[in-house]
Amino acid sequence: KHFKAILQQDHDQILQQQQEEEDIIDSKLKISFRIDPETKKLQLLTRDIQTILKPLLPSDGACILGITSEDLYSGDPWEFSFGEAELQSKVAIFSFTRYFQPNKLESSSSFSFSNPYLTLLKRSCQTMVHEISHVFGMAHCIYFDCCMNGADSLSESDKQSIHLCAVCLHKLWLYVGFDPIQRYDNLMKWFEKEEMEDDRIWCEKVLSKLKGGGKEGGERGVSLNVVLGSDG
Repeated sequence: KHFKAILQQDHDQILQQQQEEEDIIDSKLKISFRIDPETKKLQLLTRDIQTILKPLLPSDGACILGITSEDLYSGDPWEFSFGEAELQSKVAIFSFTRYFQPNKLESSSSFSFSNPYLTLLKRSCQTMVHEISHVFGMAHCIYFDCCMNGADSLSESDKQSIHLCAVCLHKLWLYVGFDPIQRYDNLMKWFEKEEMEDDRIWCEKVLSKLKGGGKEGGERGVSLNVVLGSDG
């Protein structure tokens, strides 16, 4: 009886906390929400969050990205959303909550799950790059294994690369402009710092191709064409 009473007390506290969260969201933030029938957790409507974020974008800002630990949905009949971007307003949002779920993967997965921190980090970075790239006008990729591929489930998302393919990389370069050698050198150093060895090696290979192509003139377009000529 004592154990049952403790469980009931914990259950009541969870319900009370959830009700308080709902009251705050409904009365102060004006965000539509619902309770996921499967997880029994709160879900926030992405477009309402984007409406709140729009005025916060600085006049010289490239975009604004909202990050939350609450689950998201983009409207019926969608069960949930990893994230969502709005091109016109340069606003994007993504959630961590689905990334804490354990997942058994096939050997084709782009990374392993031996380190929970790296699992969360890579999933989050992948979605962040995906949503911000949408803000920059890039649609879902249908050409190669790419960070811009669409995904409707966690297992599908986990099989995708964290990197942009050659086609999408060219689109990003046309939109924002960057030095490809400097970009991949910075990425390689960051992957090394975070002990993401497979991705560090991939960047190292791309850098080798880029620096080899630099002998042809060293211009951004020339260097980028070296990447475009690679296998993605």
